[in-house]
Amino acid sequence: MIPRSARFARPWLAAPAIALAVLILMPVGAALAHASLVSSDPADGTTLTASPASINATFAEAFDTGRSSMELLGPDGATLATNAAAAAATAESMTISGYATLGPGVYSVRWTTITPDDNGIERGTFRFTMAAPVEGSGQAGSASPGAAATPIASPGAAAGGSSGGSGDIAVALVVLAALVIAGLAWFLRRSR
Repeated sequence: MIPRSARFARPWLAAPAIALAVLILMPVGAALAHASLVSSDPADGTTLTASPASINATFAEAFDTGRSSMELLGPDGATLATNAAAAAATAESMTISGYATLGPGVYSVRWTTITPDDNGIERGTFRFTMAAPVEGSGQAGSASPGAAATPIASPGAAAGGSSGGSGDIAVALVVLAALVIAGLAWFLRRSR
């Protein structure tokens, strides 16, 4: 038989447990909704045989164009170009253009997005490699004119870009919330 005090304690324990779970999961939902990188052109890890005319990145959510940025970094880490100012207050993509022809080396594109609704900040980097031109072909890596701008996938290249930022923290928060909820369920079950 369950003592009378234990029967009355269960509802009083359930309400705080549910409130705690909601409080834990609310920031997780907000963290998952930030403007993380969905795709990039060139894609992260791609090897190119010709300099791209522009660099584009698409994000999961609209971001504040006045406070978000993207910059192209050369093999030496120096900033070569940044995204142009956008006409709209919010956007879901950024473009960098107007830079000189890129020589051989590994280039990084560093981005920061800030969402207007909750000021959520996401940061990350994606990289691509410019291959050295093949001697004697007249083209960078190919004899056919149209193939020079075709990206060559390198081993382990991802289709999207690496998001970095708080996306990893959101996963940890989801796991933590699940553990707290499981612990509370176990506690409530044991008190029966």
